[in-house]
Amino acid sequence: SGNPLVIRLFEEEGIPVETPAMYERASHSGTEIRRRILAGDPWESLVPPAVVQVIREIDGAGRIRQIARSDGDSHEVL
Repeated sequence: SGNPLVIRLFEEEGIPVETPAMYERASHSGTEIRRRILAGDPWESLVPPAVVQVIREIDGAGRIRQIARSDGDSHEVL
């Protein structure tokens, strides 16, 4: 994980955590991808084809929209 909170929580439980090198971070921004999904804008070109497939298989776009609705503020998901 690259998320400091996630790393800390897992390490506190004794679970080893690896921090991978960021892969093309400028073009693979989770924040930008989620923003586009919420706005209904194209996002598929920002991720590898395998990621598009997984997001579609798990209805990732629907999940993001549901979280945004339940939070009452779509920016909270970003």
